[in-house]
Amino acid sequence: MEEIIIYVAGDPNAYPVEYYDFRTETFQGMIPKLLEEFSAQTSYDIRYFSEGKKDVREQLADNLQVDMVSGKGKSGEEKYGSTEEVFLFEMMEEGEPVSFKLFVLETAPETLAEDLRGFVSGTTEASRTGQLVEAANKQSVHVNKNLFSSVLGLIFLVLALGCGMAFMVCRYRKYLRAAKEKGETDSLTGIGNIEYFMHNYKTMVHDRNRILYGMFYFYIDMEYMYRVEGNEKITEFLRHTAAVLVNAASDTSILARISDGGFVVLRLSPGVREAKEWLDVTLKAIRDFSDFSLEGSLSHITAGIYKLKPEDHELEQVILQVSQGAQAACREGEDYKICTEEWILALMEEQGLQGEVEAGLEREEFHLYLQFYVDSGARQIIGGQALSRWEHPAKGFLSPGRFVPLMEKEGLISRLDYYLLNKICAFLEQIEQLGIERFFVSCNFSGETFEKEDFPERCKKILETYQFSREQLIFEIARSVKLKHTDMMIQNIKAVKRMGVQMAMEAFGENLPLFLEQKENLFDVLLLDRYLLDRLETERGRAVAEGMIQTGRSLGMTVCAKGVETNEQAKILEEMGCQILQGFHFHYPAPEWEIKRVLITLHDNQERGEI
Repeated sequence: MEEIIIYVAGDPNAYPVEYYDFRTETFQGMIPKLLEEFSAQTSYDIRYFSEGKKDVREQLADNLQVDMVSGKGKSGEEKYGSTEEVFLFEMMEEGEPVSFKLFVLETAPETLAEDLRGFVSGTTEASRTGQLVEAANKQSVHVNKNLFSSVLGLIFLVLALGCGMAFMVCRYRKYLRAAKEKGETDSLTGIGNIEYFMHNYKTMVHDRNRILYGMFYFYIDMEYMYRVEGNEKITEFLRHTAAVLVNAASDTSILARISDGGFVVLRLSPGVREAKEWLDVTLKAIRDFSDFSLEGSLSHITAGIYKLKPEDHELEQVILQVSQGAQAACREGEDYKICTEEWILALMEEQGLQGEVEAGLEREEFHLYLQFYVDSGARQIIGGQALSRWEHPAKGFLSPGRFVPLMEKEGLISRLDYYLLNKICAFLEQIEQLGIERFFVSCNFSGETFEKEDFPERCKKILETYQFSREQLIFEIARSVKLKHTDMMIQNIKAVKRMGVQMAMEAFGENLPLFLEQKENLFDVLLLDRYLLDRLETERGRAVAEGMIQTGRSLGMTVCAKGVETNEQAKILEEMGCQILQGFHFHYPAPEWEIKRVLITLHDNQERGEI
């Protein structure tokens, strides 16, 4: 069969996928290798149109001097006037999947695109990965013969002089290898440790092949595990995890246990799809451990994925980023987190804010906001829930979702709790002095604050600074509070109530043990959250809501629903006997000064008999 010559315009700067090697004056890389194999199996004679390092693809395509143009694009931006496109493979660049394609021009034979697709579909991802590695490591070595002879003579001379020391050197190296292996092995699991990982990373990974690797960090929430599982089971699980990863890792991978609950795998992973598939299978195998007491323990095993970039020279920074991704996945209830460039930038911004939180508290940049409560009958304003906003000098107003998690990480959440309590007490004193006596404020405390032994004393000290009716202040315990010291929490609730402050709790979640102590009248207010309200349209949702409302009222509690967004929800809750409502359907959160202005206007109107 007569050969058909096909000219290709390549990208000279897409190393190692496709690049112009000035030493051999040819195109090298994965795409040229792929086309070379295609040419060997067909009647097409594939030839690259070489113009050195200069990218002339567009010019050659416009002048119809070539039959195909190679290119890449997130959505096929590069077309080159092509009649058809042939997808080759996908890789990650800067955290985003990028498709590599061949654009077939009108000068090419009609069958070329179809033949190429058939060939590409018959290649495996493993073979393409091998081509990438070969392209990344390929070097042209040119040796000066005279220099070689001189160096060879010198080598023989050194060998002759060192012959008498060979035995001693051999013994010394053997000792060093044994000591090195011992120092680079994790004693619990038998796999490598952090020293092993860093040593092998420096040996295997360099500037020419770094972009071919993906780093996978497997995170185990050890704090949770130690709390709910025994030490023996945890040890078994760590060994099970190591065994799974050893089985899943290839000969070109680096695997190590680098922290108490952290395993890291560096593996060749050019495609995001392949990386996800490998991770899904591996994570499932790790979680296939049936000896845990609680099924929920397996959800505390998550992973982070990071695709290495050419500029990633600081290994410690890469490990930190991918480990933070795995921990973020655990916090957010996800199986894994892909550490894209966008996510890393957001993480860096968060870390920047972490350093400014304490200074913000010192400068009183955190402000008190309130969202009104209304009674379900007349829909009149009767109270407000205390909220916080951070007026950042550079970023403007930030909501609690931006700074509360940071404060929890930095151990500053209690400072914010007491900071806001001071502002709430000052607000209640001010409005009472203005003659506004029937307006209550509820404030939420973190579990970390509420269960501390000194909580009652610190609250008492703040309360004694201000003059207002204590029954107008309500302390809330959120449904999300993780109870570690239930007895201390109950003790603190009783102490708070002795001060005259009311107590509220969300139903029911982690607070069920506290609710069952209701025989001692620990709580005055039962809070229904938005999760329940969103299900009022269903028969089951209504039944649960009505049951909670009736339970609360039968125990002498005032029932309050938060997150009301529609008039229909408000009517249903009123009919069920819910006494207090709150939500965007009635009022949005407003700053303290605006709330004070509204309350003064309402008070004045009442005084004049206009309401």
